[in-house]
Amino acid sequence: MTTVAIQPEFGYVIFTLFLSWVMIMYLGIRVGKARKQYNVKYPNMYSDKHPIFNCFQRGHQNAIDNEIKLEEWYVDHSCKNIILLIMLLIPKIFTKEENNAGQDHAWDVKYRCYGIPGIPGAPGIPGNPGLQGPRGDRGETGQKGDSDSNGTPGIPEPIQQGKKGDSGAHGTPGKIGPSGKPGVKGDKGDKGNAGDQRPIQTTSRVAFSVARTSRMGPLSNYQAVTYDKIYTNIGGHYNDSTGVFTCPSNGVYFFTMSALKQTSDSNLHVCFMRNQIQLTCAFSRTGAATNSIIIELYLGDEIWVRLREDYALYSNEGNRYATFSGYIINTDAE
Repeated sequence: MTTVAIQPEFGYVIFTLFLSWVMIMYLGIRVGKARKQYNVKYPNMYSDKHPIFNCFQRGHQNAIDNEIKLEEWYVDHSCKNIILLIMLLIPKIFTKEENNAGQDHAWDVKYRCYGIPGIPGAPGIPGNPGLQGPRGDRGETGQKGDSDSNGTPGIPEPIQQGKKGDSGAHGTPGKIGPSGKPGVKGDKGDKGNAGDQRPIQTTSRVAFSVARTSRMGPLSNYQAVTYDKIYTNIGGHYNDSTGVFTCPSNGVYFFTMSALKQTSDSNLHVCFMRNQIQLTCAFSRTGAATNSIIIELYLGDEIWVRLREDYALYSNEGNRYATFSGYIINTDAE
């Protein structure tokens, strides 16, 4: 029976083989994970689409090839020298090595499979300016500054009323809508009772001047402007309930009106009306508007001021910006 004597140093050999196969098994596990991650199926050893997987596979294959060479090498060399070599390689394999910048790259596959990152390219062409942002909120009102205590107060001067400014240019009135179709002719009514006989008025003393003491509008439809403050109503032909002046006799009459827009985001549009026919108008986007007219009327004609729908006028008790006046110039009897 042949007896084989094992030297005490043979334990180093076993320990070295064990560590090298642990490393090979670890690299095999990394390859298996990479196959799942990059979807590389067996029996394909390498991938045409994923070079990073090829790095894992190449590293595992190199380890197996070098293991065979290592086993052949330590057959001809001292076991102690092999142990020293493996002990020097293990920290390099299983620890994290840092580069000059302090970054971990011991198992950074991208760093090992590719070269050092290149110089960053030049900045691209600036993009087009973006759209204008929404308008910001209005800032808070600042605190009132301190009044200057220097200087002697001047002698107050009596306040003088300035001259009346010129009237602004009249705006273009809107287009009149199309006329409706005539209605069906009604039945002839019964003959009415005879009215009281009154003498025809031939006096030329016909005049009125009125004002409104409150705002009006915006309106959902056209309406007559009423004026509740009566300055003059000679003859009593102005009706403060309806805002209508009724012509007492044939003749030539003069009428004038004035009005003020209500708010900064609303406009003003008022018109003289003869019965249901529009005559002249006054329009303003900035403030006040006025207009006047001289017209020949007949007995029973009605003159009134109409405020257009969606528009508004402003007046109050103290200032009374909305006014309406008229008088007769001459009659047919004269």
